[in-house]
Amino acid sequence: MPIEVVTGKGQSLTLGRELGRGGEGSVFEIVGSKSHVAKVYHQIPDAAKQNKLVEMTRGVDDRLLRYTAWPQDLVFAKNGGHIIGFVMGSASGLTPLHEIYSPAHRKQEHPDWGWDFLVFVARNLAAAFAVLHNHGHVLGDVNQGNAFAGGDSRVVLIDCDSYQTSAGGRTHLCEVGVPHYTPPELQTLKSFASAHRTPNHDNFGLAVLIFHLLFGGRHPFAGVPLANGVGDTLEDNIRHHRYAYASNASARQIAPPPNSIPMSLVPSAMREMFERAFTEVGSQGNRPSAKEWVDALDQLRRNLKQCSKGPIHQFSAHLQSCPWCSLEQQSIVYFIALGAVGSNFALISIQDVWNAINQIPVPPDPALPLKPTIEIKAKPRPSSLVLPGAKVLGYMVLAVVVVGALMVAPKVAALWIMLGIGGWAGLANWGDDALRTERRARLTVKQAADGQYNTLVAQFRRECGSDAFVAKLKELTSLKSEFDGLPQRETQEIQKLQSTNEARQKARYLERFFIDKAGLPGIGPVKLASLRSFGIETAADVEWNRIIRLKGFGEVLTRTLVDWRKQQERGFKYNPALGVTENDRRNVRATIHGRKIEIEAKLKAGLQYLRRFNETRRQSIANHMPRLQEAFNKKAQADADFNVL
Repeated sequence: MPIEVVTGKGQSLTLGRELGRGGEGSVFEIVGSKSHVAKVYHQIPDAAKQNKLVEMTRGVDDRLLRYTAWPQDLVFAKNGGHIIGFVMGSASGLTPLHEIYSPAHRKQEHPDWGWDFLVFVARNLAAAFAVLHNHGHVLGDVNQGNAFAGGDSRVVLIDCDSYQTSAGGRTHLCEVGVPHYTPPELQTLKSFASAHRTPNHDNFGLAVLIFHLLFGGRHPFAGVPLANGVGDTLEDNIRHHRYAYASNASARQIAPPPNSIPMSLVPSAMREMFERAFTEVGSQGNRPSAKEWVDALDQLRRNLKQCSKGPIHQFSAHLQSCPWCSLEQQSIVYFIALGAVGSNFALISIQDVWNAINQIPVPPDPALPLKPTIEIKAKPRPSSLVLPGAKVLGYMVLAVVVVGALMVAPKVAALWIMLGIGGWAGLANWGDDALRTERRARLTVKQAADGQYNTLVAQFRRECGSDAFVAKLKELTSLKSEFDGLPQRETQEIQKLQSTNEARQKARYLERFFIDKAGLPGIGPVKLASLRSFGIETAADVEWNRIIRLKGFGEVLTRTLVDWRKQQERGFKYNPALGVTENDRRNVRATIHGRKIEIEAKLKAGLQYLRRFNETRRQSIANHMPRLQEAFNKKAQADADFNVL
C-alpha cells in the first residue's frame, strides 16, 4: 500500500514497495524516481537523532553525495510533524562489497571482474573514506555491509545516519560496531554508546576491507594458530595484534591459512602499510590514512600488467610471473579465464629458437691462476727454535753416556744413565714448545688463506664456469619437451572431462548455495569471515575435515554445516545428456594455451641468456680475477711459510 509523506522542502512524495528492512528502519522506493529512495524508521527517532539528521541534511554537498547515500532531505508523516526518515540516493544496481571480494560470488555473478577491477574498487573505497574524514565525520561502524560498488568501480557508502558526525560544534556518536572490523584498542569496550571514534579507528576497518578486496576475501586476522590457547576467536586475535600475514607472524603465534594468496602479490611499500594498519604501530595512532591508501592504490593500478592468459589475469608489475596462474597450478582458481582460446601448436618459431639454442656450444671452464705473480720467499725459521738434527744428536749423546757408564763405573751406572736421559731430554726437546707455537700460528694463517681462496674459487666457478650454462640448457631442454607434449596433454585433459562430468555437475550445483545466505544458526558475520578466510563459501566447499579443524568451530557448528550441505545435495540430479560443456573444454584450452605462451617466452629468454653468456662471463672473469690472483698469492706465501717448519 502506497505511503504519502512530506519532505522538509514541502514536497509530497509517494512511497512504493519496500526495498529492504533493517533493525532501525525500512527503505522504500519513491514513486516516479529512479535515483532516490526513502528510509523510514520503525519508531519516531528521539530528539538527538532528529537534530543529527537536520545537521546532516544542512551539511550535504556534491562530494559527499558522490561517495555516500547521505541524507539529502527530511521526511515527515505530515507538515509540522516529527521527522520519520529521510531521502537519500539509491544504491539500485550496485553490488554489496562482500559479494565483490568473495571469489565464489564473483565467479558466478561477475566472472568478468578481474583483480584490476578489485584494485579500482579498493581505491574508490579509500576515496570515500577520505571524503568522509575531510568533512570531519567518522564512519564508526565499518563493516562489509555498508559499502556497495557498481560495474564502473564507483563506491557508495550507506547507512550514513549511523555515522559519527560533527557539525555546529556538536558531535553525534556512532553507537554500534562489528567486532571483526573494530580495532584492537576498542575491542574491550562493552558498548560504543560513549566511545568517541577517530579517523585512525576507521582506518583499521578500511584496511581490513582493502585486504578483503586484494586477497580473495580473506580476513587478515584469521589464520592457523601455532600455540594452544591462541586464535580461539577472531576478536581475540585482533585484540592481541595477531596479524596472520605479518612479517613476524610466527612470533605472533599464527600463520596464514592454507592456499591463501601470498603477500608478495602487492609491492613491498603496500605490505608495509598493512603492517602499520594491523600491528601495534597502528594502535598508537599511525595507521595509513584513507588518502595514503588512495595514493598507494593509484600507484598500483598504474603498474598493472596482463598475463598471456588474457585480461582477467592482471597483476602488479613488480612480479616476474602471473600469481594467478601459479595458484591455478595448485588447483586454486580465483579468476576464470573467459573467451575461447584456439590451440595452435605450430612449432616454426619455437623450432627456430630451439635450433639456435642447439648451435651454441657449451663453453669450457675458465683457467684458474696456476702460479703466483709475486716472488715467494718463505719466512725463515726463527733462530730460537730447535735445529732439525737436535733429536738425532740427543740420541747419540744418550748412547755414549750409557755405554761409558757401563764400562767405566758399573756400580754407579744407574746414576749415569739417569743423568744421560736428563741430558738427552733437555737437548732433544730443546725448543719444542716454541716450535709448536710457531707452527700453530703459521697453520692458522695458511688455513685462512686456503679458506678465502677456496671460497673465491667456488664463487668464480659458480658465476664464470660452465655450470650455469649447462643448468640453463637443461632447463630449456625440459621446457621444450613439455612444449612438444602440450597437444597430447590438451587431448588427454579434454578426454578426462567425461570421466569427471558427474562430479563437476555436482560441484557446480552446490556452488549455487552460499553459506552467507543460508541463515544457519550460530554462523554469524564473524564465523562467516573466518570461513571465507579459509576458502569456504558455498556448499561445495563444506567438508567435515576442513571445518572441524578451524578454531571456534566445534562438532556442533561443523555438523550444522555438513547437514546443510547434505540437504542441498539431495536436490542434485545428474544429467548425462548435458555431457561436457563447451565452457569446460574452453577452460582446458585456456590453461594449455597459457602454458604454451609461458614456455615460448621462457625459451626465447633462454636463447638470449645463452647468447650473452660468454660476453657476460668475460666481464665477470675480469671482475673476479684480480681478487682471485691476490688470494692465490696469499695462499702460496702461507704454504711456503708453513712448509719451512
